[in-house]
Amino acid sequence: MTMQASTAKKPNPKVTKAPRKPSEDNLRWFERHWGPDDGRTRLLLVGGTGPIDFRLRAAQAQARHDFTPSHWSHVALAGPSARVNRSRKVIEISLAPPGGFGHPPETNALQSGKLGRYSNAGHFPNVALFSLSVPWADVEAYVPRLQKQRSALDLVELTLTWLAHAWGVGPASNPLQQEQGIPAAVAAEALLNACGFDLSPGLTSRGSSPEAIWQGARWWHHYPGRETTREVTGAFCVGHVLGQGPKGS
Repeated sequence: MTMQASTAKKPNPKVTKAPRKPSEDNLRWFERHWGPDDGRTRLLLVGGTGPIDFRLRAAQAQARHDFTPSHWSHVALAGPSARVNRSRKVIEISLAPPGGFGHPPETNALQSGKLGRYSNAGHFPNVALFSLSVPWADVEAYVPRLQKQRSALDLVELTLTWLAHAWGVGPASNPLQQEQGIPAAVAAEALLNACGFDLSPGLTSRGSSPEAIWQGARWWHHYPGRETTREVTGAFCVGHVLGQGPKGS
């Protein structure tokens, strides 16, 4: 996997560390950092502690300079709202959807999930929330097109590939080594690319992952030598670290 490094000397100053308050769950944390109903797209990163989360986080060591597991296992997109609750809709591709997969070919594996699923801070100790300079209305308008474009981007195939790795099926190797990105991240990249926004500038979109998106938000906050309208603001909280990587790095 080829990943270009950013030339930035310091991380994005508009993405800040924000610890949870005592006894605060993730839903309340999201509510504190969601921001106003400004029309901008929200992007969520979560890092879980379950067996599939572990497999995904370990696989993404390929995308880290110190080769330690990622803090992140999943990504989802949501719209702006002055009110955040459990039923808040998110667009995602979960490898363990609560209601099962249904028939993924009908939607190119895209799923409509709920924010409340990620409220438990014990199950999902790592959380990040970003506000992107992309109108949510534009993202929503492109969803039906992506659902019908398997010939251009087959998210069903990627989902099956990663399920094989997550479940340890046969000789299934790390898909990232073949530039086959984690489905939720690739879907987010495709939807935002269609709106003119590159989530992870240093990497091909099909090879994307939650870690690549994290690196994009933290380190690709400017492009040397040219103007850009790409803006990412947000907050994060890392409560669980695998391996020896520095906490919150």
